[in-house]
Amino acid sequence: MTIGAVAAALLVGTATASDGLAPLHDIVGPWAMRSTVPLVLGIAAAVVAAGLLLAWWFLRMRQQPPPLSPREVAQQALDALRTTEVSAYEASVKVSDILRRFIHDEYGLDAINKTSMEFLNSLQTSEVFTAQERYALADFLDAADMIKFARAQATTKETDALFATAEQIISTTKKEEATDANDGTI
Repeated sequence: MTIGAVAAALLVGTATASDGLAPLHDIVGPWAMRSTVPLVLGIAAAVVAAGLLLAWWFLRMRQQPPPLSPREVAQQALDALRTTEVSAYEASVKVSDILRRFIHDEYGLDAINKTSMEFLNSLQTSEVFTAQERYALADFLDAADMIKFARAQATTKETDALFATAEQIISTTKKEEATDANDGTI
């Protein structure tokens, strides 16, 4: 067979297997993925990502200690102040600031921005403190103001008395719970 005859045979389609050519088969299209497979894979990836995010969040939350209550913060501040070397004047001022911050944080009363007299006057209509606690607080603020503003000599004895009164107020005053003590309802 000549080259021209082979070409003519191919054009006509008369080539046979004996000519050394393999028979032609129909073209098969690409394998079609079902439309649910990407959806399932996407959902599975989202679930895994959400699970990892939740696990990270729980581990992070477990590692963080719970925030300290205002009572604990005030007690720690008083303990730290006791161990530092400061003058009696400076200690008296800081004890007053610690107690005022405690009252503000624990009860939401504006003990920080008001003068002692304004603060004590606002307590007359408040039921946060008992009468005995108000008297102790008034004595404490008077003594602290005498040292802070009148520059009265602060002795170690007076400073210790301020520490004791502040610790007593911090430890004995209790924030009222949201439940009624009689029947346990909110």
